[in-house]
Amino acid sequence: MKSMTGFGQALVDREGLRVQVEISSVNRKNLDSQISLPKGLSALESGCQSLIARTCSRGRIQVRVLMDRAGATSAWELNRDQAEALLEQANRFAQAHHLKPIEAVSELLRLPQVWSEMEPNTDTEQLRPLVEEAMSGALKELVKMREQEGAHLRQVLEGLLEECRGIVEELIPLLPAAREELGTKLKRSVVGLGELSSEMQSRVLQEIALYGEKADVQEEVDRLQGHCERMREKLDDSEPVGRALDFLCQELSREWNTLSVKASRADINQLGLRGKEVVEKIREQVQNVE
Repeated sequence: MKSMTGFGQALVDREGLRVQVEISSVNRKNLDSQISLPKGLSALESGCQSLIARTCSRGRIQVRVLMDRAGATSAWELNRDQAEALLEQANRFAQAHHLKPIEAVSELLRLPQVWSEMEPNTDTEQLRPLVEEAMSGALKELVKMREQEGAHLRQVLEGLLEECRGIVEELIPLLPAAREELGTKLKRSVVGLGELSSEMQSRVLQEIALYGEKADVQEEVDRLQGHCERMREKLDDSEPVGRALDFLCQELSREWNTLSVKASRADINQLGLRGKEVVEKIREQVQNVE
């Protein structure tokens, strides 16, 4: 079992080319990848996306790819149109406010807006294997951290699941007495039926039987036990289980809700409320599972 949060980075340095990849991931219902590549390397994005899809099934994955050449220096060029526009606006502002205008070109060239960084000449196919190698290394580190986080999540979920099962075990001894009390209550309801017509007696008996069936929570207890057992099995699964665990949380929550509504005794109702609280804690943790 893996978490959806993690971080990984890798560096590939070969023949004067250095490629560094940093990958971070956080919770997301589906897989959502965002890749930041250097200028001129957008053609490599699809390959990066494929590597991510083969490694991760869920989560918001953010990738940053950095590249530089040994001994290379950044090349800049003067943006003439931008420089002329800035000069005109600055001098107009100075004139309106009785300030000294820009008189030396050095004053204008200090403004970063007048410079544009030139894109380096890049051979995409030459860089592709380096980027993919760095991506694979960073993804390996990411998966390692997600597995470590997943191991911690598993311990937390096992503890909460055991708490949920413990509440079910507390419920089971209360059921016979609850049925007996319910039976006594239904017998009292039958008193006086002889005064009704046969048709009304039949209808009342049907309603009493239906009420007795609805008030019995044995079916919910059985389902809770089954869902807990299936969730426990999923924790041992090596495949992504986040969606399956989320579904089981919904089922557990539904059964606890139904049990709380149907409960004819206050102690059973209180246990139902406790069960709902534990399931909510389980759901919060499951949101982190891939």
